[in-house]
Amino acid sequence: MLQRCLAICTLLSLCLAPVAGSADGPEWRPLIESWVEALNEGEEGITLSIEGLALSEESGPSTVARFDGLALTFGKGGSAEAGRGSLSLDASEEGTISFGSLELDGPVTVLGRREPNRVTLTFDVSRLDGTWDGGHFLFSHLDLLIENFLARKEEGEEPVAIRRVSADMLVTPIEGGRYDQSANLVAQGLDIETPDGGMALDRLVLQLQSHENDFDAIQAWGERLKAAESGQSRDPLPPIGSMWRDSRVVFLMAGMLAENKNDQQIVWLEDLRIETAIARGEELDRLTLSFLLEGVGLEVEGSADPDLARAAGLTPSHWRLPLVAEGVPDQALGRMILDLVAQESKRKGPVIDPEGKIDMMPFFKSLGRVGARLIFEDLLISGPAGSLTGGGRLTLAPQLPFGVFGEVSLSLGGVEEAEEALRATDDPDAAKIAFLFSTFLKGLGSPEVGPDGALVYRYDLHLGEDGSALLNTLPLDGLLDR
Repeated sequence: MLQRCLAICTLLSLCLAPVAGSADGPEWRPLIESWVEALNEGEEGITLSIEGLALSEESGPSTVARFDGLALTFGKGGSAEAGRGSLSLDASEEGTISFGSLELDGPVTVLGRREPNRVTLTFDVSRLDGTWDGGHFLFSHLDLLIENFLARKEEGEEPVAIRRVSADMLVTPIEGGRYDQSANLVAQGLDIETPDGGMALDRLVLQLQSHENDFDAIQAWGERLKAAESGQSRDPLPPIGSMWRDSRVVFLMAGMLAENKNDQQIVWLEDLRIETAIARGEELDRLTLSFLLEGVGLEVEGSADPDLARAAGLTPSHWRLPLVAEGVPDQALGRMILDLVAQESKRKGPVIDPEGKIDMMPFFKSLGRVGARLIFEDLLISGPAGSLTGGGRLTLAPQLPFGVFGEVSLSLGGVEEAEEALRATDDPDAAKIAFLFSTFLKGLGSPEVGPDGALVYRYDLHLGEDGSALLNTLPLDGLLDR
């Protein structure tokens, strides 16, 4: 999928680039026809047709293109159609074309490929503005607003509805032929109905940012990955760090309410944040990877045993799970990506077993050979029954018994409260398990008073480079044998 998107974007940016700018402006009809012809002759199986094209100006710096209909086919039976509409076009002396003021008489209809569960989409395009660049990238600016989005698999089935979807993208050239890029996608008012229940969502956001992008390196990386997917090459990928200085993806979700009628469960999520990033390290052949999972308000009601769910701290909870990997070898990550691609294309790579499963050990061993570090700080998991906080720094070392050395410090609160809540239920087995587990946790931990004055148990774990393991200064083996 990634390779196909890269190929399409490259094709469009090369084939549909405007003619050299001039003070008089281009000849619009031949230019538009050349775009359509180049697109239809591409290797991606895309065909575009424009019915009843009329131009307010045949040549000059600007025109308004009116049409009676648009039809696009793609893949195996996929298509998109739009009725009568118009779009303004403006050419600059620098060779770019700006477009906007889109007007359509009716919705856009998209039919998925001819496969099981074919999807039909309909939506209104309320705004489309942007700038088409004659250089490497497809758009230097894009602003899109879609409303009344509906997706349906079969007639009579309740559709997936989204009230409003907006997207924007900005590309900023910088020195050395590189560029910075940012993109945002926001969906509001999502509603999914299923026979088993459904889900409603107030807002979903996807943000992408990258700095010091090198288009040639990105294109070369995509071509090499495409060759690997087709089985034509197993050569190493170009360095990931050559494509950009850093790249970040942020996923946000707010106001989610989901219901499963079969299990009689209702899940409510107030906020969720997932953030991933990749950046070049101080050494050019090393990368820094980071991941953050953060959320507020998970609630389970009407479950088979709601008392147990609440006692386990699921109603509601807060969590923050950060992880940073420093010193990751660029080549090792690229190798793992190649193996994932080989798995996806059902080809057996060197770290794929006969069942097609990925063996991650070679990747982690490569991290250990160069002393890559795992860092997790400001860890937080909390709920009515208790909380877990702390952090640590570990260096990967596959030759050691635990595979790492370093320090981890955790604090656990609410142990007694959780035990009492579970013992108060009508389930004798749960009460017995709660007693044994809390006794085990209290025996391993060091009791102390937390910042809020409550009793917490502290666990300071030291894993030595010599393979030793100490918990609160005592040998871990001896503690587990007690």
